[in-house]
Amino acid sequence: MSVGTSSGVGPEATPLTLRLVRHEPDRADPAAMTLAEFFRSYAQRNFLAARQAKPRNVEQYRESMRLWQQYTGDPPLPAIDQEQLTAFSLALQQRTWRGKAIDNRTVNKHLKSVQTVLRLAGPRGERNRLGCGLLAEVPYAALLPESRRRPKPPALLAEVEAAWDVMGEAVEPRVHGIRAGQWGRALWLVLWNTGLRIDAALRAEWRMVEDRWLVVPAGCGKTRHESWIWLNEPALRALQLIRTASPKLFSWPWDPRHWHKFRRTLFAIEGHPERSTWKTHALRRALATYLARHNPAVADLMLGHSGRSILLDHYVDPSIVADLMGRREQPRQAAEWLGRQSGQRQLTLF
Repeated sequence: MSVGTSSGVGPEATPLTLRLVRHEPDRADPAAMTLAEFFRSYAQRNFLAARQAKPRNVEQYRESMRLWQQYTGDPPLPAIDQEQLTAFSLALQQRTWRGKAIDNRTVNKHLKSVQTVLRLAGPRGERNRLGCGLLAEVPYAALLPESRRRPKPPALLAEVEAAWDVMGEAVEPRVHGIRAGQWGRALWLVLWNTGLRIDAALRAEWRMVEDRWLVVPAGCGKTRHESWIWLNEPALRALQLIRTASPKLFSWPWDPRHWHKFRRTLFAIEGHPERSTWKTHALRRALATYLARHNPAVADLMLGHSGRSILLDHYVDPSIVADLMGRREQPRQAAEWLGRQSGQRQLTLF
């Protein structure tokens, strides 16, 4: 593709030529290429990498390809038919996890991954613009029915107050100048008031704070789009109490995935059995329940859901968020704790 520019000046200049290179799988012997080979040579790069898929999504596809190889032997692409996909589905349904058959949603997750890679090997068209044409027709993997899950219970205020005392006994993480118990209570209070997912909270940095908003960029956590989280007074004061020279809101020395093991160990040491309402996601559900009861639009905004409306994003004054979050009920220990800690450490509020 020639471009109307040149590499020099004057009539003797040589025109620059740009070539748009499309990565395609080796077509020397398409009949011999297997689904796993096609995934590694084409789909992983042109589909997942091009869409900036998150590492966990890439790993999910890789896991699906490993299962496909394990249960089917990874036959050549033209040999894959409806019967083979059905056999793969039945094999997945026999898998167990912790002594129980895996959920239909898990089976469908792997079937959808295989179906997506197969579709990329199919003919190119308006609804399959990345199709390679290695398959004239793509077989279809029938999905299993999925029952609607009842939402897990949110954390009640009394449970948050009980967990607050347990977090105060923590001896980890060791952050310079901050007691572990103070760090844990600050985390619990921030999650109660922001609904942040734990991985996003442990990855968030101070540069993301603009006025009273925590602007979580796409890819920091689960969502694929930017999220705006209002920091009410208790959340902001708690963050200031544990602020260090680290750029992170919460100085956490390990991978965020280590948090769940840390929490289970901490509560077990203190003699408390595992409870779903003491998980950090239960705090997120509690905030969602509170906001949805008063204003569902604000709930969508604070939780960073992709279904937010144009009305909320572009027209509604954000003061409705501040007003609603200003009336959020707090753990009974929070006011005394914030007041006592404030006297020991000077706060710089925005």
